Amino acid sequence: MKKLVLCCATHVWAGDVDRATEHYATYKEANADRVDKLAERLESGNGIGDAEYAEALREGAAGDREDAALARSAAGREHLRRTGLWLTRSCVGRAGA
Repeated sequence: MKKLVLCCATHVWAGDVDRATEHYATYKEANADRVDKLAERLESGNGIGDAEYAEALREGAAGDREDAALARSAAGREHLRRTGLWLTRSCVGRAGA
């Protein structure tokens, strides 16, 4: 029996690490694009505190793109194969890398 690979907590790809990885990475990149657009709208509004919030949103978007790159990496795919979990920035930080 193949090990189940969870993806975005809503989809299950029965052992197909490549499809699961691409789905997850695409999801993270699309989310980053949406957050960047929101940050652009905030910056154009000139409201009090909007620039700081937009900067925080952009940092989050950059983190999503980093998670997508980690998922697509050889280490990310192997981690998913072994554990069934995504390799994220927080995992790398805990491992001391």
